[in-house]
Formats: sequence, structure tokens, C-alpha cells
Amino acid sequence: MIFQINGFKEIGTLNAELNSMMANGKTPLVTISDKKIDRSSAQNRMFHQWVRDIDRSTKHGTAYESGRCKYQYFLPVLQRSEKEEAIIASFVAKETEKRVGFERFLKVLGNSVIGTTRFLTVKEFAEALTEMQIGEAQHNLTNPDYYGLRF
Repeated sequence: MIFQINGFKEIGTLNAELNSMMANGKTPLVTISDKKIDRSSAQNRMFHQWVRDIDRSTKHGTAYESGRCKYQYFLPVLQRSEKEEAIIASFVAKETEKRVGFERFLKVLGNSVIGTTRFLTVKEFAEALTEMQIGEAQHNLTNPDYYGLRF
């Protein structure tokens, strides 16, 4: 886990994680550096955490849930993007879905066989994450503030 410390709340959360690990017989290793996590990496980590949260709830598997969420929340943003790479990625995604069918296409997305999220701007990725947070709230998604992340 990586914690970006923005205040005492994150220090408390980090301390609770350390205590939990030690109570379970684990030996935590802590590295401290003076570096901010770039927003893009933070967004990507949050997406993958939420996919794990959703999988814990549905038991469908992380590849399936990753594909489903990319399809439901990220592809619509990708299709509206004005970036050339995003337009091409959107076209490739549409054509792939036509050729392989919906269920197989979710596997393609979930296993990142074709790129989708990497072509979004930070602002576009944030838009998709916000929609995902709203749409998947029933799965008790991890609060981004828990890790000191803001998107």
C-alpha cells in the first residue's frame, strides 16, 4: 500500500494498517520519501482498488469486473474525447466488440488486450471514476481519502 500523507487523518489510517498487520503476525516495511504521487498513477490505483472492491462483492473475478467497468464508465468518456489516440482507441474497441461479441469483449477489456483508459486525459479519467463511484456505490468502494488520494 502507498499512502500520500496530506494530514493527520492519513497518518491515523496508516497507523491502523500497521497495527493490523502486526496483529496478524506480519512485519510491515515502511519507506518514507518526499514525493507526491502523480494524479494519473493515483487514478489508476483507485480504479484497480475499486475493481477489487466490486469483485469482493460480486465474485465475478477482477478481469470481468475491470472489463465491465471500462465498458460502462470509461468507453463512453473515451468516445467523447477529442484526443486523436482516444478516437482511434474508441474505433478499435467498437470494431473488436462487433467481431468478438459482448462477453468476450469484456474479457478483452478486462485483460487490457486493447488500450482504453491510458488514452484518457487526467480530467477524462476523473470523470469516468466519478461515474464509476456513483454507479458502483452498492459495492462499498474504498474511499479515495483513505489513501490520501484526490482525483
